Amino acid sequence: MPHLGDSSYGDRFLTLAEYDARVGPRAKRRPSASEVLVLVMASHSLQDRVALLEHTWADVQMQRIYLVDDWLNTAPRERQWRPAVALQSPGSFGVESNYWDAQSRQLDFMRSHPSVESLASPVQPNWIMLADDDTFVHVDALLDFVGNYDPHVPALFGYVLSDAHVLGYDYPCGGAGMLLSAGAYDILAPRLLSECPLLAFNDLTLGFCSHSQGIPLVHHPGMHCAPDVNRAMRPGENLMDIQKGIAVHRLIGFQSFKELVGTLDMLKGQLRALLQHRCLLAARSGSDDDPLDSRRFFWSVPAFADAVDACRQHSPRAAHAVSLHLEFLLLGGVPVAGYHRDRHVPLLAAPASRRTRWPEWLEQLRHLDCSGKPLAWRATWGSAPQLSPLQVEASGPSLAANAQVEAIPVAKRPSWLAQVKDAARALPKSAPGHQWIFVDFSPSSTFLNVFESVRVLRSLSSLHHPGGSDKTNPYLQDVRGPVDLGAEAPPPLAVAYEYFDLNVEQAAGLWINGVAARRLLRCQPLRHPIHLDPEAHANDWPTAEERIALMWHNAIAVDVFRTLRFCGVIPLHSASMVPHALSYLPYSTYRRSHSPSVATAMSIGNVESREQMRGLSQLVTRRACAKPQPSRWKLPVQMRILGGANLSSWSLPGGRFLGQSLVAFRSEHFLPDAQAAGLANTPSNDPRVM
Repeated sequence: MPHLGDSSYGDRFLTLAEYDARVGPRAKRRPSASEVLVLVMASHSLQDRVALLEHTWADVQMQRIYLVDDWLNTAPRERQWRPAVALQSPGSFGVESNYWDAQSRQLDFMRSHPSVESLASPVQPNWIMLADDDTFVHVDALLDFVGNYDPHVPALFGYVLSDAHVLGYDYPCGGAGMLLSAGAYDILAPRLLSECPLLAFNDLTLGFCSHSQGIPLVHHPGMHCAPDVNRAMRPGENLMDIQKGIAVHRLIGFQSFKELVGTLDMLKGQLRALLQHRCLLAARSGSDDDPLDSRRFFWSVPAFADAVDACRQHSPRAAHAVSLHLEFLLLGGVPVAGYHRDRHVPLLAAPASRRTRWPEWLEQLRHLDCSGKPLAWRATWGSAPQLSPLQVEASGPSLAANAQVEAIPVAKRPSWLAQVKDAARALPKSAPGHQWIFVDFSPSSTFLNVFESVRVLRSLSSLHHPGGSDKTNPYLQDVRGPVDLGAEAPPPLAVAYEYFDLNVEQAAGLWINGVAARRLLRCQPLRHPIHLDPEAHANDWPTAEERIALMWHNAIAVDVFRTLRFCGVIPLHSASMVPHALSYLPYSTYRRSHSPSVATAMSIGNVESREQMRGLSQLVTRRACAKPQPSRWKLPVQMRILGGANLSSWSLPGGRFLGQSLVAFRSEHFLPDAQAAGLANTPSNDPRVM
């Protein structure tokens, strides 16, 4: 049996891209749901959660076992397992008085079933998912994902909590789900609670045991440790974030959980509609026989790749050499000040004072040979992004009303679209499908992970031929003409963080390919009014200046979204283009950013300091250019807890911002880490630590 981790993995996580590069390609085979077994850590006192899970899996033949302290009324008895002896622990966690018992229950089950063959399941599982009773598992996405891998190769996939100072090793967040291949299960299960003792929590134990046995720990950003399905920090969930995501922890945090499954089914239904209309899309409305209106479709990057495969009836694509040409257009804007005010650190330059400085992420371009294939690039400065005067005029007094001011100043600088058109004119005249422009609306605070961006752009570009020249691409003459996703010609694409059907969050930047750039160049002048959503674009900031700044920020976000769709560009949502560092790096401190989140991000907006921006660039560069290191595992791990300064609430690992409000989760894993980093010496009764 292959054992990948013996000498090359050690105690460090891998990203999915790094893991894929090591295991190599294999034929895809989407397994049946019955080949997956989910072991759910549940309890009698919270059995209503199990009722919700059973509701979401009602029509799914996925095997599941609820590991309970006492029999539940909300699930069939044959799906429950109760240990012979409960391991009650003194103390109380409120309704979770058996919390420590629950932490060991999954491990106890695995120890008593030391191989997949011993599970006595109707179908022997190839994949075992360990989950909490408040973890939503998106079964379709899970099956699509595991179909890429050999279940006999040991691996543990999850949301990795990395660089833990106290613990000294990386470990998976149990609430996000821990996905074990059958090969990994057979290695870990017989060693649990013996060679691998209980380290207070099931996820710490499995992380420790995986490292000691050389099993690779792979970070999957689509397995959410917290309910971060709104990285735009706007009200409500953004289910585009989990269109192809596997799991989300703390389902009780959702405002409308029961609508979650229906919305995901609606997004899945887009593919059925597309296939019924011969895979033709156009930015216009028409009869049932016409192409579908592309403005009504919402795809994430991986969902779009699935659509292209389906349109070609899953026939193999011809391999294309992907040599990219990248343009970086730095528009010279600054972030909205309110997002930074609460986090400002004395003696550090604020983003507004760095607006003319080349952004620190450009340093990565000196190491592009680490990305594996040749590419050309060019960076140019523009002026601060603005709306077209035609659209300001069409919007009338509504914008001023949104900002609660008498009137708004209208700048004379070129609009963001005019500057993008200038960049489009300068593009080479061939291979438009392999040309990409990154529009950076706020260079002083938007971090770009060039290596991850190049990887994603190459994967999109490889879906189609480079596109010949401007004269041969069929999508350049009529910007509202039909696009055939099953054809070989590259379609007009954009990649951004899309807040469902409202706007594109420009703080994370915008990628557009050469076909899309030329469509924008040929698109007629736009005069559509900008309407802001009263809830999503609420504007209650204290001063008129701040309200106007936020109003322009929101208005441009809406304009980018509508311009792309009106001009026949297909925008693809990327959850890894993150508008706010504050919402995306919950396990970070000012001194230490969470490595897995940074390594798997395409971009991160609203990065506060120049020092942190440079630190992020160094982190991804070292990772992209590093060679595999031999295992450095040493036993025993030395654990330590250090004292420190008073608690800084926004720096506390495990803290989570929803909007501008801090939500601190239970701190068993995080508070000691903060203490070790010298950030906290907090009494256990601190109200901010739950």
